[in-house]
Order: sequence, then C-alpha cells, then structure tokens
Amino acid sequence: MSLDLQLGSQFFEYRIESILGRGGMSVVYLAEHVPLRRKVALKVLAPELAGDQDFRTRFVRESQVAASIDHPNIIPIYAAGEVEGVLYIAMRYVDGTDLKQLVDREGPLAPDRTIALLAQVASALDAAHARGLVHRDVKPANVLIAPGAGPRGTEHCYLSDFGLTKQALSKTGLTQAGQFVGTLSYIAPEQIQGKPLDGRADVYALGCVLYECLAGVQPFRRESDVAMIYAHLQEPPPALGSARPGLPAGLDAVIATAMAKDPVDRYPGCTELVQAAERELQTGVGVQPRPAGEVDRTRIAPAATAATAPASWRPPPPPIPTPPATVAPAGPPGRGPTGLWIGLGAAVLVLAALALVLVLRHTPGTTAAGSTGSPGAPSSPTPPVTPSPSASVPDARAVPLDTILRPGTVADRVLYADLNGDGIKEIILSSHAKTGAAIGGHQPFLDVWSFTGQQFQRVFDATVFTPQIARAPAALISSSQDLSPQEVSWLDLVDFRDDGSPELVAGITSFGAGVGPMDVWVLSMGASAFRAEFYEQTTQGGTLTSDGDTEKLETPFFRPSDPLCCPSKIEHQVIGFSTSDDRIEVTSTTFTKP
Repeated sequence: MSLDLQLGSQFFEYRIESILGRGGMSVVYLAEHVPLRRKVALKVLAPELAGDQDFRTRFVRESQVAASIDHPNIIPIYAAGEVEGVLYIAMRYVDGTDLKQLVDREGPLAPDRTIALLAQVASALDAAHARGLVHRDVKPANVLIAPGAGPRGTEHCYLSDFGLTKQALSKTGLTQAGQFVGTLSYIAPEQIQGKPLDGRADVYALGCVLYECLAGVQPFRRESDVAMIYAHLQEPPPALGSARPGLPAGLDAVIATAMAKDPVDRYPGCTELVQAAERELQTGVGVQPRPAGEVDRTRIAPAATAATAPASWRPPPPPIPTPPATVAPAGPPGRGPTGLWIGLGAAVLVLAALALVLVLRHTPGTTAAGSTGSPGAPSSPTPPVTPSPSASVPDARAVPLDTILRPGTVADRVLYADLNGDGIKEIILSSHAKTGAAIGGHQPFLDVWSFTGQQFQRVFDATVFTPQIARAPAALISSSQDLSPQEVSWLDLVDFRDDGSPELVAGITSFGAGVGPMDVWVLSMGASAFRAEFYEQTTQGGTLTSDGDTEKLETPFFRPSDPLCCPSKIEHQVIGFSTSDDRIEVTSTTFTKP
C-alpha cells in the first residue's frame, strides 16, 4: 500500500478527506472515523517501517504509553495499529490554529496570553516526562490551539507530535549513522551532540518558544544552519529588550536559565520555567543570571558555600540531579513544518564549519574550539568568590516555603540540618500533590535544598535518585501516576557516625495502607552527591524512631487470618553504624508480643 492515499478513499475504518501535513516518513490526513462519524487526524507511516519487527514492537509500545497519558493538554490517541502492512495512528482532530500561525499572524503575544498558553504546554510536557516520555520536538507548530474550548471560553492548547515514530527509529537504527531528529530553531545542545536526552531538552525548547512568543521572532535567527548550530552550542540567547522593549529585565535571566547549554543549569521541569516567567512579569524582580565560575547547582563546593545570600532573594526552581539516561521520543510530523534530519555527511560538514568559525573567532582571552563556554568567556573558570570576614551565614529557616514548594503540592514535613558539614543547614522537605492536581493522585515528593554559593537550590529529588543497592527500587519514590500512591510517612535525622553531619532516614509507605510494606532508606550527603547507605523493605508497615546515634524500626506481624486486627508479634530492629563493617546496618533484632 502506498503512503499517499487518495482523497475520498477509505483506509481501514477511516475515510480520507484532506492532507494536514507531510513528512519524510509519514503523512497526516484529516479523516472521518466511519463507525463513529468522528473527525480524526490520521497519521500513516511509510510501508517500509512496518517491515522492521523491532520498530513495530517499539512503535506499539510507545503508542500504548502515549495513549495512557490522560491529560487535557495532550492530544488523545484514539487508535494505533497495522493495516495491510501499514502502521497508523488515529488522534483527535483540532479545528483551530497552531501557535506558529498565531505568532506569524499577530506578532508578539501579550505576556498574560503567552503565560496562559505555555502553562498548558508545560503541564502536558511534565506529565509526559513523569511517564518517561520526552517530546524532543517542542515548537510552536506542535502547539494546537482550539479557540473558546477552555474554561470560560479561553483558548485551549493541545501538545501534538509526540515521538512515537522518531523514538522507535532512533532505537532501531533505521536512521543513518550520525543523524539527529528535531527542529533546528528549538533544538537543545545535547540533542545536536547526540547525547542521551531527558526532559530538560524539552525545557530548552520551551524556553525558545517562550522567547518567540514574547519577542515575535526566534531567539537564534541565522542565515545558515551552521551558524544556527553554532549559536545553540556557543552563544547566549539574545536579550528580549532588543526585540521588544518594555518587558521586565529579569525575563532575560529566566530564558537564559531555560536555555542553558548544560542541562544541569536549566529548570528541572517545564512548569517551573513558566512560573518563573510569570513571577517576573508580575513583579519585575527575579533571578539574576548565574555568573561565570559559580559552582554547579547540583553539587556543593565548600569554598563557595559561605558566600553572602543576595539581599532580595527569590529562588528559581533549580535543576535536579541528572536522572538515568534514556533515549527519548520525539513527535510525528503534524500540522506544522516537519522535523529536521541531518545525516552523517552533513554532520561532518557542520563540525568542520564550526571548527573554522571557532578558529576565525578565536582571540586571546576567549574560549578555544571545543569549549562549551560562550565566545568571549575566560578560558579558565573564575575562582569561587571568597566571602569577606563579615559575611553572614545563610539561614535556611528564613527561606519562605512557598518559594520552594513544587507547584500543586502541600508541605508535610520540614527538617533543617547541616548534612554535608559545610556549616550551612540544608532544607529537607516532604510534600504531596493536592487532590485533583495535574501531577496526579496523592503523588509524594522528597526534596533537599542546599546553599550553593549564591542561593538555595534543590540538590536532591527522590523520584530521580537512583541508588545502587541490591533489591532496592529504581528510585525512592515512584514518579509513575498509575501506581498506587505512596507517602513519606517517617522522616528522621540521625548522626550514625557521630561526625556532626547527620544522615537522613526516610520511611515510604503506600498511602492509606496501614499494613502495607514500607521502604526504609538511610541517605548521606557528601561533598558532591547523595548516596544510599541502607535499604530495607518491611512486609507489614512499621514505625521509625530516632534514638541517639541509632534508628529503631518496629514492624508488626499480623495473623494471615486477620491482617487488619491484632499483630501476633512485633519485630524490633536497631539500625546503627557498625565500626567493624564500616557501614550502616541492622545491629540487633528482637521480638516481643503485643
């Protein structure tokens, strides 16, 4: 069967009405689902793709994951399958416009309208990231807008073009060696470099879209692809004021954070980016760009930790520690321009051109070719600022919780302790999602914030922390929305080694399940990273109580015939530091009758 279907013909249960978009490996049609008499966007893939069994398997799997994301701002997938050797996806048809057409027609958008639209896109992206999907082709053409479909007649956005095809292509090797997939005007540096991707690649692209909505032009407009690639890899984004005077100057710092060259310097999620922009538009006061030489936000450098906090401190949502590298999906060609494919030969030419540009631009005091710094930056990092003797120690308790709480969450427990021995206390915060929040269910969170030389930043996130302990879960807290909700039931600080830097003890249970299992963790914070030093899962819930330099774990055992009534015995374990084994472990176990 050909990829080109005749208008008026029928493909399986769909009558073809018109062409909505065309790409190198697929065509999207406006079609009618005959049995339900419903308009759909029908994406038909090139027949040769169905001949690869590995691709077909991945395509079906990714289609199922994408279809399972029930989010109001993600295009629903009605069906996906294979007919006569041709793979297809049927999705909701949006009778409206897209963000690219809107900006092209109207120019720069009003700031409040920009926030209203992109907040919906950000929520959709964060929901996809929570399920392990990365879009990889966020751009205005993939933001569909249905006028009057939102609450009280507002505009309703749909994020389209998730990477079912591109994800499977990149994993099966069907793309030629050296290719990358994306749209060049919005592509993250790590995507150009062929590195593993996570959701922060979408944060970068959304930062480009934010700039374009406010300025009316793309951030990096260049006459050639080589120049644009160089800009994404080397140049800072231009100031908004150069394209649209009158906007708060702090927006430049927001966009600079979103479009940071290194993913660890970006916002951890898309919602945090939009909220930071909204704060700037409302107050005109916000985060300053990170100065050259400042310490990595996900690490603690003792030489820089005693610096004085800014007088008017307002922390941006910071990057989280890098999660496990996964190859991420990108979107199918939809209603806008198709994605950009650059092959190995083109990549060689690009690299040669970049090298030539770097050589021509190199002058004393600028970065050499291959550096990830901006042109004109010092060739060696600026040393951390040494605080003056009168510099005050930042007070973690002075940080307003509403500035560090995740959007849509409520705080459960807050602890303050110097976990890394630098003399400045960290903020340990557990929270859970509000009922009905977009992040889903009663999703719990456990975060640690630390002062990194300029301000407090989040340096630990339990949903992405991956401890290397036998039989332990992949993360402390599952970020999947379709699993039974959890709760951070217990949170203690115990100085097991008696060295002045306590460890964090966390007990995580199934929310509402009084006799369900509990995961018990002991975490320590070193100079550069967190590590899990102890893990145990109880079979029947339990309680945790700190006792000096030990933690007591009591676990009830219930009769199988009466699991909700009375325990038959209680196990008492003492978790402590064993000097002989040089580790934290269960040092004693006893049993008592209730």
